[in-house]
Amino acid sequence: MSEFLQTILRPIWELLVPIPMPWRALIILLLLMPALSWLFWRAFPCLLAKLSQLFFICTEVVAKLLLWLENLVTQSVRKRGSQPPNVIYIFDDLIGGIVLLVNAATQKLDKIFRYALTQRWLPRKGWFVTAAILLPFLWYVRPILGETTVAKFINSGLMWWDSFEGWVLTGKWIPYTLSRPSPEQFVRDYFSAINNGQYSAAWNLLTPEYQRTGPGSYNEYLDWWERKVERVEINQLSQFSQDLKYATVDVRLQYFMKRTQKLSKPESVRYFLIWDIQTGTWLINDSKYL
Repeated sequence: MSEFLQTILRPIWELLVPIPMPWRALIILLLLMPALSWLFWRAFPCLLAKLSQLFFICTEVVAKLLLWLENLVTQSVRKRGSQPPNVIYIFDDLIGGIVLLVNAATQKLDKIFRYALTQRWLPRKGWFVTAAILLPFLWYVRPILGETTVAKFINSGLMWWDSFEGWVLTGKWIPYTLSRPSPEQFVRDYFSAINNGQYSAAWNLLTPEYQRTGPGSYNEYLDWWERKVERVEINQLSQFSQDLKYATVDVRLQYFMKRTQKLSKPESVRYFLIWDIQTGTWLINDSKYL
């Protein structure tokens, strides 16, 4: 059941991931409100009513079958002029009581379903307006509240939401932003792979789009990193921004060149990262000199 829900929700979430918080949560909430209301006022009552009717039919069939078998067993006793044991009559009453109980439950659930059909299933506009105002307000007022009880309550709700997004996108109930390596660590690992001569692994940490528009080709990539640069040194590294799908990291680099055996002048580069859900890693999608 959980895998089925993930299959439905994941494509929707992947489309919404680029939208920053709290607007992503607000869009999902506004979509869920009518969906959950329809499930509560239409789908669930209908499902319960239909299942109860089916269960009653099955119960009635089984009861008739048991009574028919009981009649076959006691028929020979009656032909001899004897009375069946009292337990047979108790058994008949028990079967009849079960059938009556299931029938009463079925009729009750059918009344609930008919009542639900008379109710408005779409939430009123006031609920949508309240959600549209309250959710962004709580998001932006949260830092002002400090360590108050209200702030802790809001933070616990945000942690639950982050864990829910983690479950939808990865199948694990852990905060999605905490389950991933930091963008800064990814950039360090990228240049570490280059310094260790793992050029193919480093090349695969670039998106196909950036491979075409940035280095140009794998041969050009090797020509620079393998043949001209002996090692790259990171002087400074800081995260510029991050959300669920995108991150930017500013890096101050120096290249120790093979020909001159000297460090180049420091260069500041901003790397634009994108989170790849399929491989579960960051990828470099673009870069620019600062």
